[in-house]
Amino acid sequence: APAGQPAFRTVGVGLRTALRRGLPLRVTCPQSCDASATARIGAGTARRNRLGRRAMVVGRGRLDAVEAGRTATLTVRFTERARRRLRRARRVELAVTVAFATADGTATQARRVALNR
Repeated sequence: APAGQPAFRTVGVGLRTALRRGLPLRVTCPQSCDASATARIGAGTARRNRLGRRAMVVGRGRLDAVEAGRTATLTVRFTERARRRLRRARRVELAVTVAFATADGTATQARRVALNR
């Protein structure tokens, strides 16, 4: 991310750990900000894991007041249903989107994350 832009990166955890403890994201803001994250799966993944027929949100997380220039950990917690269904999957591809709210306005950043068992 360019300097002056809020950014996030993923921390390498396995699928089991992520489902149990949440998916940790390292969030950095150049000025103080709030961050909220959503994790989605595509329709194919949802069907394969008996979570319905269409793409859906399987986890959310938020972090208030990240100090300027600091890096903090935002944990995306999975829904109970997603936890139950995805437990047996070998690999799950997520689209993770983080929305940052600063005094100047909002910014979003998205990234694909693959979790392996």
